[in-house]
Amino acid sequence: MTEAGEDDVMFEGVLEAAPEKVWRALTVPELVGAWLLPAREAQAGLELDGTEEGLPRIDCEVIEAEAPSLLRYRWQADGEAESVVTFELTRIAEGTWLRLTHEPAPARVMAAANSNGPVMLAA
Repeated sequence: MTEAGEDDVMFEGVLEAAPEKVWRALTVPELVGAWLLPAREAQAGLELDGTEEGLPRIDCEVIEAEAPSLLRYRWQADGEAESVVTFELTRIAEGTWLRLTHEPAPARVMAAANSNGPVMLAA
């Protein structure tokens, strides 16, 4: 597992679903679009389109994938510096322990994380 640096944002929590189900929610465009932003397959991963919500378009290039436990994207949002988003999935009795790390996190993400305090995820 990774450790968050000073310019990184990390969220951790339990999801009441098996890692395989969480993996699909992270990799199947229709499922990604249901919880994050509208998504479509791109040449090297996914493209997220947040323009209808006033957010940028984001290219997510897969740089590492070990189904169903590790997914790492090179994250490039319009107008922002490139960063890396990592999803680590660990099977536990209750379902899946998820650790999401965004490094270095864009200023917009850092501001949202600091204003919302710690985040625990629920299914």
